[in-house]
Amino acid sequence: MAVDQLDALLAARILNRGQANALTDKLSAMLAALAKDNVRAAIGKLGAFLNQLDALVAGGVLSADEAQPLRDTAIDLLQRLNG
Repeated sequence: MAVDQLDALLAARILNRGQANALTDKLSAMLAALAKDNVRAAIGKLGAFLNQLDALVAGGVLSADEAQPLRDTAIDLLQRLNG
């Protein structure tokens, strides 16, 4: 779902390819960590994803409303991983 949201922001030219790839890379790294049962690393990658979202909002690249669905998805995953 988050990758689809990122693709939509890229298609709308809100994010450039580098910004979208950087966010997608963090999600891919999170999934790779989970595949190795490394929950701590996955949580760290989600934290990095949220930090980058914050930076994109602070920099005026994304509005808070545009970032919110991605933030909600990441926070939901964090809550599930933290049990």
